[in-house]
Amino acid sequence: MKNINRNLSLGECVVIYPPIVEKFNEIQLDYCCGGDRSLEVALEEKGVDIDKFIEDINAALEKFKFDNTVYVDWSEKSSGELINHIVNTHHAKTFELLKEIDPLMVKVFKVHYNHAPQTLTLVHKLFGQLKSELEEHLIKEEVVLFPKMIEFNDSLVEDEDELFKMGKADNEEGKEKLIKELRNDLEQNHGIKDKIKDVKKEHEIREEIRSFEEEHDAAGDIIKELAEVTDDFTAPEWACASFKLLYLKMHELEKDIFVHIHKENNILFKRY
Repeated sequence: MKNINRNLSLGECVVIYPPIVEKFNEIQLDYCCGGDRSLEVALEEKGVDIDKFIEDINAALEKFKFDNTVYVDWSEKSSGELINHIVNTHHAKTFELLKEIDPLMVKVFKVHYNHAPQTLTLVHKLFGQLKSELEEHLIKEEVVLFPKMIEFNDSLVEDEDELFKMGKADNEEGKEKLIKELRNDLEQNHGIKDKIKDVKKEHEIREEIRSFEEEHDAAGDIIKELAEVTDDFTAPEWACASFKLLYLKMHELEKDIFVHIHKENNILFKRY
């Protein structure tokens, strides 16, 4: 596990040290949809002392390395394992939270409309848009995109094994070298491309990924607007228990979605 430096992207920083998201959230840095921006540029825009930030983060990272025994580095896991994790953890949590928030939203909107009509009308509208987009997006990932990714990976492995059997790599070291060359050539769209029969699938997957990234951006924009309208999901002093629970659940949804999008945009999608 390497240290954090100013040249890393925000997404790379989160891959290396997941708890950094708390610091990013404090200074409102978008590490999921805006994960390709460099740490240096992002911190400069926020007026943050870059050297001090990096020094503090790396000190915390060293402690994290020493103390943490359950941390999973998803960048080292297979795409299949990561996809299963995303579906069973983040997709499941999103569907669960949407189911919990929906009736709370209606209840609070109905009971407290006269207390804050403009705010609650906008929150109700934005949540409706977010719920619709998320449900459609997650289902399309599970039914369309993820199966295509897994199928493509399986076909790539079959081609690698075939080359091994043909004697073009007569030991494990040679096989690893050949696999690396194969993947590099595939990414550059030349060379062994002729050996891979489903290059067209690769192109289709990349095109689909771009459309899913655009949907991530759209959902992220709605969440940011919700956070702004609700003062970062801070319930007013006069709020009842249901109102406070509504904002708490929406904040929980926000945090999980940002981690979810980060794992897709900055780890999974970059493999294709």
